[in-house]
Amino acid sequence: MRLVIIIALMLSVVACTSKREKYLEEIRQVEQQVFDTTKIPTAKEMEMLAEMYLEYAKEFPEDTISPLFMLRSAELFKLSGKPAKGFALLDSIYVKYPDSRWAPAALLTAAIWYDQEARDIARARQKLLTIIEKYPDSEFADDAQKMLDLLDKSPEEILEMLEGESKPIQGSGS
Repeated sequence: MRLVIIIALMLSVVACTSKREKYLEEIRQVEQQVFDTTKIPTAKEMEMLAEMYLEYAKEFPEDTISPLFMLRSAELFKLSGKPAKGFALLDSIYVKYPDSRWAPAALLTAAIWYDQEARDIARARQKLLTIIEKYPDSEFADDAQKMLDLLDKSPEEILEMLEGESKPIQGSGS
């Protein structure tokens, strides 16, 4: 009886792995079509890949690649003209996978979108503060702080800041 249970467990692991590999292979094939540099992908192609990423994340929620696929899906939905779906996905990455390395990336992406696309500075600020507070050691914390510092500045003020940073240091003439 013990042997039967062990064999059944082994078969289920193999079946799960092959199912996962099948999903990944299908995704790779569609990625090659969508990201083919010789043509511009259609909205329908981008949506199809986005849905495949979501299906994978739904089927394998514990896989560490699932939040990355959700992030890619959000970006594809935005590019295909469905930004509301993208915004919702970015928020769900942070909620479902707060310990993932992709959570602060999703928050930063959301902050950029809220600032640039939705013109919602309050929400952008909220996302940036969340990165700084909850992920201070992440690779995105410095970017979040820099973006936060620029949120309330006019384009002219930002340009002045950049010009000030790019001026060469004057020597004393000696």
